[in-house]
Amino acid sequence: MAKERTDKRLSLDLLTKWATEGELDKIVAAVNRESRPLRGKDKIAMKVGKVIDHYKMAKHLIVEITDETFGYRRDEAKIAARATLDGVYVLRTSVESEVLSTKEVVTSYTSLSNVERVFRGFHTVLDIRPIRHRTEQRVRMLSYYVSLSMAHTLAPLLYKDDGPEGAKALRGSPVAPAK
Repeated sequence: MAKERTDKRLSLDLLTKWATEGELDKIVAAVNRESRPLRGKDKIAMKVGKVIDHYKMAKHLIVEITDETFGYRRDEAKIAARATLDGVYVLRTSVESEVLSTKEVVTSYTSLSNVERVFRGFHTVLDIRPIRHRTEQRVRMLSYYVSLSMAHTLAPLLYKDDGPEGAKALRGSPVAPAK
C-alpha cells in the first residue's frame, strides 16, 4: 500500500507541476503583461479558482492574490507531511476509546464489507424486493434480513466459514493476515 500511495502522490505532483502550474503561469503572464493587464483581486481570484478547482490542487499550493499581482508556490510542508502517511491506513471514529478499543474499531470497520455486499446485491439478477411496504427503510431492512437468511441457509453450498468467531479468536490482530 505504501508503494501505491507513493506512486499516486508522485503522479499528483506531476499533475500539479504540468497541468495546474502551466495554467497558473498563463494567469501570471496575464497579470504582468504590458497591454491590458488582468487587474482586480476578484477577477484574478475567479480565474485562479477555476484552474485550482478543475485540477483539485488547492491543498498543494499557496496562492497570493492582490489587486495588481498574483503569485503562487507549492506548499512543500504539506506535501512532505502527506508523504509521511504513505502506507498508513487511518480509521477515525467519534466513539471514545473507553467504549470501543482499537481492535474493536478495526473489526467493526472490516465487518462493514458484509453490509456493503448485501446492499450492492439488492439490484442483481435476484432483485430482492418485498412487495407493498410503506417506507424505503423497511424495504431495505427486510431485504437485508432475507439476504442474511439466504446466505445462512446456503452457507454449505457457498463454502462459507463455519466458525468465524473461532477463526477470529485464533487471529491475534484483526489486521494480521489470515493463516
